[in-house]
Amino acid sequence: MSAQVQEIPEISTTHDLDARRVQFGPHMARVAGLESTRLAIGCPLAAATAAEIHEIEELVLAAGQETGELLFRLVPSLDQDKGLRREVLALRRETKRESPRIDESVINRIAVAGADHNTLRALHAWNSLATKAKSLRERFSDEVHSEVQQANEVLQRLRADEGFLTAVADSSPSFAANPGDGTLSPGRRDTRTVLSYASRAARKTSPFGRLTTVSLAGAGASKQQAEAAVVSQSYVHAWLWVLARDEETSALFQFELLDTGGFDPVAEAVSIPELITHGDIVWKTSSRASLRGFAEVWNALQAHGNRWDLPPLLAAIGGSDPFATFMRFLEAGILYPVAPWDYKEPNAWRVLADLVEDNAPQSRAAGEIAELSERISLYLASSGSSRGTLKTDLAAHAEQLLARRGVPEDRRRFQIYLDVAETAVDTTLPGATSKSLESFGAELAARIQQRASYPLLVARFVETYGVSGKCSEAWRWLVEAAHDQGFYAQLQALHHRAGDVAARLGPSMPLPNTAVAFQTSEDPYAALIINQSHAGTGSVMARFAHVLDGSDGQLKQWASVLAHGGSAVEFVPSFEVNGLQSVSKGSLRRLVRPDDFPMKSALDEVTMTSMVIRHDVETDSLVFYAPDGETIVPLYMGIVPSHLLSGVDRLLATIADPWLLPRPGDAPFSRLEDQQRVVARPRKDLDGVVLSRAHWSVPLGELPTLSGTDEELVRNWTVWRRNQGIPSEVFVRFVRSTQSFSPADRKPIWVDLTSAHALSALCTALPKDALGVRLTEALPTGASLESQGDRAVEHLLFMTFAK
Repeated sequence: MSAQVQEIPEISTTHDLDARRVQFGPHMARVAGLESTRLAIGCPLAAATAAEIHEIEELVLAAGQETGELLFRLVPSLDQDKGLRREVLALRRETKRESPRIDESVINRIAVAGADHNTLRALHAWNSLATKAKSLRERFSDEVHSEVQQANEVLQRLRADEGFLTAVADSSPSFAANPGDGTLSPGRRDTRTVLSYASRAARKTSPFGRLTTVSLAGAGASKQQAEAAVVSQSYVHAWLWVLARDEETSALFQFELLDTGGFDPVAEAVSIPELITHGDIVWKTSSRASLRGFAEVWNALQAHGNRWDLPPLLAAIGGSDPFATFMRFLEAGILYPVAPWDYKEPNAWRVLADLVEDNAPQSRAAGEIAELSERISLYLASSGSSRGTLKTDLAAHAEQLLARRGVPEDRRRFQIYLDVAETAVDTTLPGATSKSLESFGAELAARIQQRASYPLLVARFVETYGVSGKCSEAWRWLVEAAHDQGFYAQLQALHHRAGDVAARLGPSMPLPNTAVAFQTSEDPYAALIINQSHAGTGSVMARFAHVLDGSDGQLKQWASVLAHGGSAVEFVPSFEVNGLQSVSKGSLRRLVRPDDFPMKSALDEVTMTSMVIRHDVETDSLVFYAPDGETIVPLYMGIVPSHLLSGVDRLLATIADPWLLPRPGDAPFSRLEDQQRVVARPRKDLDGVVLSRAHWSVPLGELPTLSGTDEELVRNWTVWRRNQGIPSEVFVRFVRSTQSFSPADRKPIWVDLTSAHALSALCTALPKDALGVRLTEALPTGASLESQGDRAVEHLLFMTFAK
């Protein structure tokens, strides 16, 4: 298909505040890493035959009912031929079966015995239908066997494909290292693994290394960087603290006193950063605590400076063992090592490794880090099953290094984030798409409301400082508000509730914004398919800035639009320790919090402690000012959804995103609409724009066979789905009695309901606490993808709405 170039309007910096209108911003695409035709695992012929069998078996039963009644009438006339009478009674019992066993010689003897024309006609018609059904069942068996064998070979070719195995190795290195060579028949664990990654690479567009690539929509290959890999920030941060505590390397770093943010450490509780872990996730939070006996030490050191090199710091500490005392200060949280990289550095590991190798080459750590860096390079240069072996060994070695240094298990997990830019697939949009997007944007614009939590925050400020009042201690006000339990509970409760529809745009409020994820199709009734929406500040693009050349400039320009005359600054909580948050930071000026872990300073930072907050009466909003009087517009640029933030972060998120917009797509957790029956919801569309795909809520007891032979699975599921009006390709989400935040549990699974492999994998994956499933039609369909170039492409277009 030759796509016409989609003309996205130029970004404007002028705003009509009297009427909302749609403005388009940056546009990127996420491209499936595998052609959809390489996942041909269905049994379409067998499924079609199964449908025929079901139809004809219903005819067999109907014909059998008529025949049975006629045979019943015939029986009294056969009292003189008891043998034939027994055979007729046996034949009559067969008339109640879908697949009757019919002896044609009995029919012939019935004819000789003088049965009437109607009885003979019914017998022959019933026999003819039963014979055809038997033939179809034999054909069905052959087709299932043949198509399952073909699907085996499809999956086995993928398993043997070095490029596919290379992509899998980044996520499942143990499997890639030992993929096996057996037949990938339905039901095997290896089969499920290959199918899981193949379906993700061919039909889903959630970025993951080589399984899904990214691009600036329409960008040429010459402007793209091939790939970029970074070591997870939680692992780098763990090493930073290991090196800061090591007498051989601690002198390489500067150390900074805890920033109390204007609170008196002697008389008041201060915010102290601390790490929490949940599974593999590391997050930074803050708690308020008194420095107690350390307050005097803090004051004494603070009098001579906030940031120290180690030798003068040890001299200032004094005593018989100043290094031991220094270590106690680190443990107490009044001293922190200064990260040697700046905020916008994409590869903190490389900076840390170079610092140690260049300045402490004889240290134990230098040797360990050099070897680890070499292993990383070897892994990234490898492919196929050897990549899996290297990744497995690399992760084990990396984690063992920290284990030997006493780092807790939940803090030493090693991971590498790999992003790959698409350089081959055309990601320009069909020419007619712009009008559809504008219509969709207009629908969103008409439904914009302000969060009820924002005026609550404003009201608290006014209560303290008065109408048009001013606060010169922004950090203190935010901390105290966040730790007022009653107020904070109210704020959380109102986060997803609508406030004043007619709320005005304040100087520090960003324009309402969204990033719409959608796909296109050649089906005129589903030309544009809305998948979901994200925050529109730019974080989902910033996540890939290190591989999308030119995206940085686009994001800065977009932030300027959202700031409508103010100065956009970003905040990304836990960027110092969380891998996902870290990779999305750095596109804009940084808003620095006192409880951020210290790092190499930058010139374009805005500190919370230097900002002033004023109540703007005209717009009933809070306005933030930098020391030079510049109006500040905070933007949240993290990947973690803002409603999951807590404490001061939640307050900042309310300020940075005060708008409620309709959110298309599925809710994070599926639920059953009825505990007893299947509930079907039709597709919702607007002039060819699919706002919501058709879906079915199915209780567990209403599902067909959850086990059985290949033939039983294909036949039973085919009959069931056709009766329910469900298409052959769906995305499945489990409805569970307990909610899980694991992506593996929450994200939908692509299933071809004609495939014995996919059905077997689905039945195996069903959780023990499953209450049912939600099935959603897969759009675009496989046929549509094939006609569009055979690679699934999801577009991500940023929008804002002037008011």
